Amino acid sequence: MYKRILIMGKKAVPVWLLAMLLVACGAGAAVGTVLAGKVTGEIPVAVGQALLTHSPIWLSDATFGADSGQPQQVYMHAEWVAEPNRSFGAVADDNTAFQAAAELAVGDWAAFNLPLKNASQNELIALLTLDVPQCLEVEVYADADTIAAPHPLDLGGESPDPASNVTEVVRIGMNTWKLTLAAAAEYDTITDVLTVVISVDDDCAPGYYSISGTLQQIPY
Repeated sequence: MYKRILIMGKKAVPVWLLAMLLVACGAGAAVGTVLAGKVTGEIPVAVGQALLTHSPIWLSDATFGADSGQPQQVYMHAEWVAEPNRSFGAVADDNTAFQAAAELAVGDWAAFNLPLKNASQNELIALLTLDVPQCLEVEVYADADTIAAPHPLDLGGESPDPASNVTEVVRIGMNTWKLTLAAAAEYDTITDVLTVVISVDDDCAPGYYSISGTLQQIPY
């Protein structure tokens, strides 16, 4: 026979029933605590910038001369930009920084394209900052800033090259450039690239040189 317990002098309650009620109350409290934690707990949110870059692409046969429309103060001595014998490009995990390295010697000219992407739905302003060895000279440009799109009639009725999504590239510091990136930029290697041109000074020793860079969104 089960024992009964008097509660406040009233009707006796079986011990087994009282034990089940206590367990149920404890379990309910635990469940309530867990649910409360899920409702009021903090959810971590990572916010990344919409301006992204891909790995640098070294150029092999790009012409920079008096007839190409490029800035003459930079390219007046460069007829051809040849891909270095040994070179590589890499990009950071978050696609906001990159590195381009090559084997260079005195008198060399080299260049690489930097594909860009705008992951937002709006035009954005970007800041490119390069870390350049002292004996190298660099210049950055986009086709839209230096080459006017030809009229279709000048091309025999053919459509002109697509307009660049990278515009208004302006040097604002020693190795810093400001640029505008259209919302349509999607890493296209023709319309969505910056071109970085490198020249080697006379005091450079032959060897392997690395240029690293970071991209940052700015409000204006």
